Amino acid sequence: MLSFTTKGIPKKEQFEYWGALFNQRGIRLALDTQQPRGFYGELKSAVQDDVVLSHIICSENKVIRNKSHIAMDDNLFFLLYIPLNDQVLLKSGDNLLKLSPGEVGLLNTEYQMETYLGSRNILSVRIPQTRLPHIDRSQAVLVNPCRDLASQLLFKRLFALFDQVLSSPSEVFKLKFDQVLTDMVTALFCSTTGKSSRGKAFILAQTQMLIEQHAQEALTVKLICEKLRISEVYLYKCLAYFNTSYRSLVSIHRTRQAARLMVNSSAQTKLQEIAIEVGFSNQSHFSTAFSAQFSLSPKRFRQRFSASIP
Repeated sequence: MLSFTTKGIPKKEQFEYWGALFNQRGIRLALDTQQPRGFYGELKSAVQDDVVLSHIICSENKVIRNKSHIAMDDNLFFLLYIPLNDQVLLKSGDNLLKLSPGEVGLLNTEYQMETYLGSRNILSVRIPQTRLPHIDRSQAVLVNPCRDLASQLLFKRLFALFDQVLSSPSEVFKLKFDQVLTDMVTALFCSTTGKSSRGKAFILAQTQMLIEQHAQEALTVKLICEKLRISEVYLYKCLAYFNTSYRSLVSIHRTRQAARLMVNSSAQTKLQEIAIEVGFSNQSHFSTAFSAQFSLSPKRFRQRFSASIP
């Protein structure tokens, strides 16, 4: 286990510290050297073979990857991102994508890219492209919100793996996490969606969007169907195709919101208060739903992934 912090290092030296630290480990953190920003904070990282797993907490920053950075890399790689407390904006060419807290994004480093991050608390996995031969390389960023049942199971395993590796240094090399992560990423992003399911996928995406937009309102299946101009029977059919339900989508959205609040709020904020704020009626129901989503109890999640920026 490798653990680094900039506590005690003067701010004027922190830019050079982080740049040297990442570059010497082959991560190629491409920061703008002309206008150094305050990239400082804490990093916990584990390395196995050529896979790097990290939990990074740092200040607001902007990462730019251009042709010269790409040319410097001996091997191209994918970066798996899971933001925990703030959205990540990814710009590649004319495309601007948003990665929300709790979503999983896969960045292809053979593309020029700009990444804008707010207060940053993020899980990251660096995997060489040669380890992921079945992943589509025609796009700069692939996003999998992990909301259907198969992806949910993989998402839970991913969080459990992060928790185990980052909290148990002596067990790192016994876990063989490099192959586990490679298999998980392939399963998450190797598309098998056929033409017949694309219409259903649109209904699923629109339902998720409406749940997020009307999270504080008394949104019902009837209102969703009225907005989408479809029958309730067809909505249930579309959701069932992806092994999910309306109740499950609402629960997933609420637990993701709770996770964001947990890493952003102070330790004095009670978990019960967070549960009520995101829409759960009682602590027991919240704990059960949260554990099902993240494979960690709310208390353990907060202990593992919540931290203040120095």
